[in-house]
Amino acid sequence: MFARVVLLPLHWPATIQHMRVVTACLLVFGAGCSALDEFEEVFQDELVIPAAVSPSAPFSAGYGGSLSALDLSTSRGFLDAGVSPSDVDSIRIVDGLLAIDLGDPRLNDLSLYVESFALFVESNTQPRANLATVTDLPMADQVVLPVSESPELKPYATDSGMRFGADLVLRQRPPLNVRLTTTLTVRVDINLLGS
Repeated sequence: MFARVVLLPLHWPATIQHMRVVTACLLVFGAGCSALDEFEEVFQDELVIPAAVSPSAPFSAGYGGSLSALDLSTSRGFLDAGVSPSDVDSIRIVDGLLAIDLGDPRLNDLSLYVESFALFVESNTQPRANLATVTDLPMADQVVLPVSESPELKPYATDSGMRFGADLVLRQRPPLNVRLTTTLTVRVDINLLGS
C-alpha cells in the first residue's frame, strides 16, 4: 500500500509543524505494523523405558507429564503476555535436548542403550509429524536434538489433544529402567494486532 503525502505551500513555521505531525504519524503507523512480539517457553518431560523392553525392536513411547497433553494457552508465557491462541502467528521448536538417566552416573551413556530416537507431535485431527531424529548417539548422557527443520506447530497447538511422543530402538537391554528426559524450547510469535 502506498500513501501520497502532499504538502501545501504554507508559512515556514507551519510547514515545520506539519512535518513533525507527518513524521509522528509515520512512526506510529510503522510501530503498529511491526507489533509482532514473541516469547519462548521451555517444556521438560520424561518417558520411562522398562528394563524388560527387547532391544532392536522399534517401539513407541509416550511422555508422562506436560508433553503428554500440552496446552500452550495455559503456559506461563501466554498468561504473562495476556494473549490467546488466536493471536498466535507461529509456533516453532528452537532448541531440544535429550538426556538419559539410569540412576547411576556410570551407566548414563546414550550410545550404550539407544540406537535411535525420533521425536514426534500429533493431535486429534492433525497427522503425526516428525520433529527430530537422532541416530549414532554419542558416548554421553545427553545430546542436542536437531530441531531446526521441525514443522510449524500452530495447527497442533490450536487443535485439541496436542501431544508429543517418541519412536525408539534400543541397542541392548538396560539393566535398570531408563528415564529419557526431553527438554524443548518453543518460540511463539504473536501478532498483537490480531491480523
